[in-house]
Amino acid sequence: MKLYEKQFGGDEYANFVKVVLRLMEVEYLSVTVAPTDEELLKKSMNGKFPVLELKDEKTTLCEPLSIARFVADGKLGFYGPDLVTKSQVDQWIDIISMRVAPASHQLIQQVCGFKESEQKQFSIELNQFKIALGMFEKHFKLRNFMVGYQLTLADVWLIVNLIAPYQMLFDKKVRD
Repeated sequence: MKLYEKQFGGDEYANFVKVVLRLMEVEYLSVTVAPTDEELLKKSMNGKFPVLELKDEKTTLCEPLSIARFVADGKLGFYGPDLVTKSQVDQWIDIISMRVAPASHQLIQQVCGFKESEQKQFSIELNQFKIALGMFEKHFKLRNFMVGYQLTLADVWLIVNLIAPYQMLFDKKVRD
């Protein structure tokens, strides 16, 4: 398999896919795609990267969660050993994708100066983000993992979506 990723790193979703590939012990060749490489840019059906090209060299997957689900399915219970557990993992992934990821991305864009921000509005959005994270704090008071008794795809997805906020948004009191 080949993993195509953007030339300039720092893409948390490419890193997410690499983490899942390593956890699942999947061998792959990493291929860097330059913005001017028209041939490799065609590998992505939506213009986004990372893209995983399967061994048949014809089939590609181009969304990080689709790639992760494909790679993790049936391996070590990482995506769940049965339909119920898979549904629970998907449920948490959906919650993270709808509530955590967009808010995190919005706030990080403002902190980095890629999006205009007023201090009052930023404070409101940051507070709403912290409130949204409260459901996870409550969940983890009773357990160590999102689903079941081992690391799952949902846990890794949450971690990937919280790395930047914990590094750039939260003070020591929140981090602890």
